[in-house]
Amino acid sequence: MKHEEDKSKEELIGELGVQRSKIADLEKIKNRLEELEEEKDTLLGNLKERVKELNCLYDISKINEESNMPLEELFQKIVEKIPLGWKYPEIACARINMDGQEFKTINFRETKWKLDAPINYYKDNIGKLEVFYLEEMPELEEGPFLTAERKLILAIVEKLGHIIERKFLEQALKESEQKFRTVFNNASDAIFIHELDGNFIETNQIASDLLGYDKLELLNMAPSDIHPPEYVEMLNGMFEKLKKRSYYCFETEIVTKDYKPITVEICSKIIKLKKKTVVLSIVRDITEIKLTEEKMKRQLMKFSLEAGKVYLIKEAKSLFSIEVFNDLLKVGYSGYILTRSAKSEYNGQIKGKYNYLWISEKDKRSSLSPDFAVIEKYLEGLPRKSFVLIDRLDYLLFKNGFIKFLSFVHHLREIAYLRGITAIISADSELFSNVEMKLMEKETSDISPVEKEKLPGNMLEILTFVYNKNLIGVKPTFSDIGREINITRPTIGKRMSFLAMSNYLIVSISGRNKIVELTNKGRELFSV
Repeated sequence: MKHEEDKSKEELIGELGVQRSKIADLEKIKNRLEELEEEKDTLLGNLKERVKELNCLYDISKINEESNMPLEELFQKIVEKIPLGWKYPEIACARINMDGQEFKTINFRETKWKLDAPINYYKDNIGKLEVFYLEEMPELEEGPFLTAERKLILAIVEKLGHIIERKFLEQALKESEQKFRTVFNNASDAIFIHELDGNFIETNQIASDLLGYDKLELLNMAPSDIHPPEYVEMLNGMFEKLKKRSYYCFETEIVTKDYKPITVEICSKIIKLKKKTVVLSIVRDITEIKLTEEKMKRQLMKFSLEAGKVYLIKEAKSLFSIEVFNDLLKVGYSGYILTRSAKSEYNGQIKGKYNYLWISEKDKRSSLSPDFAVIEKYLEGLPRKSFVLIDRLDYLLFKNGFIKFLSFVHHLREIAYLRGITAIISADSELFSNVEMKLMEKETSDISPVEKEKLPGNMLEILTFVYNKNLIGVKPTFSDIGREINITRPTIGKRMSFLAMSNYLIVSISGRNKIVELTNKGRELFSV
C-alpha cells in the first residue's frame, strides 16, 4: 500500500514538472506576442505618418489642378492644407511669405517651435514657408518635428516653386507671343505644343534633351509616339478629360529614343495660338521623385522585393505568399490574385483591397481562362508597378502540363521585367519532380527579409555605448564616449558628425557639453 502511495506521489511530482514547463513556454509565447504587437504598432504609426505626408502633397497637387485660379487664392488654399501633413495637425499652423505677400492659416501664431524652408524661383529666393506648433510637444528628431517632416516641407516648397514657375509661364502666354517665345525656350521643363488630335507643332530644346530626338524628328511625331503602346488608351482618355476641363495634370510614362522609360508629370492646357486651338503641355521628369517614394515604401516593408522580378515560394498552403502579398498591399501597391481557389478562402487573410481573378474555363466576369496565352495577355495589360500572386498551380498543370507551364514562367519573367511588375508564384513542391523544381528555381528568385543597414565596427561601437547609456536614462557626453572607447577628440567629432548626418543619433548642448541620444533609426539597429 505504501509503495503505491509513493508511486502516486512521484507521478504527481512528475506531472507538476510538466505543467510548470508548459506554463514557462506559454509565458515565452505571451512575451513574444507582446513584442510583435509593439513592432506592429510602430510600423502602423510610421505608415500613418507617411500616409498623412503623401495626402498633403496630393491635396496640394489637386488644388493646383484647378484652372484659372489667381496665385493669391491658390496659395491661401494650399497653406490651409499644409498642417494636415504634420504629426500634430490639430496644434499646427502655417504661413507662406512671398514677395511681400503673406498667406496663413486661421489659427496662425508665431511660437518658438518652428520648421521653415525657402521658396525659390529658379535660383532666386522669393519667399519662405513656415510651420509652427502652438504648444510644446515631446522632443523627436528635430525638436518636436520628425526628420520626415523636414523632407516634407522641402518637397512642398519645391512644389510651390514649380507652381509659381507654371503660373508665371501662363501669364507670359497671355501677355504676348514674344514673351511666350522667351519663356518657352528658357523653361526648365520640356514643353510641347500639339494639335488636339494630331502631331507636335512646336517643342523646346529641353524636350529634345529629355527624349533624345532632334526638333525636326519631334515635329513629325504625335503624343502617342512617345508613350509605351499600353499607355495610348489611357492617354486618349486624358485628352478627352482635357477637352471638358481645358486644363489637366496627370502622371504617366514616356519613352526616349533609346527606349528608356521616364516617369513624368504632364500638365496640359488648351490655348489659342495664331487663332488655332492647340494643347500646351509642360512635361516634368519626376523619375527621381518616384524612386524616392518607392524607396520610402520599401523601407516600410518586411520583405526585400524588386519590381521586374518573379519570385517562387515553395509551400503546400499559401501562407507565406499571402503574408508577402499583404506586405505589398499595406504600402500601397496594386495587387492581383490569379487562382483556382474561391475568393471566400482569402477572406480574413488578405488585409486590403485587391483584384481577384478566378482561373476557370467558365466565361464569367471575374474569371480568366487557364490558357497561358490568355493569362499572358492579361498580365501585359496590368499597370506598371503592380504585383501579382499566382496561386493553385495544380489546376494550371492539369490543364497545360509542365512543359507549357515552364514556358509560361519564361514569358512571365519577360513581362515582369518590361512592365515593372512583381510576380509571386506559390508552388506546392509535391506537384513537381526534383528536376522540374530545379528548372523553376533557375527562372525565379527567392524572397528574403529586409536586411538591416550594416555599419563599420568603430561606428557600431559608439552606438552600442550610447544605446546602453540611453537605456538607463543617461545621455553621454563626447568626453564620456572618448574615455570609454579611447579615441581622440578630433576623431570623436568626425565620427559623431557622420552618425548625426546619417540620422542615427541626435547631438544637443547641455551647458558646456555636447550630449548624445539615439534616434529611432539608431535604436532599430538593436531591436530583435
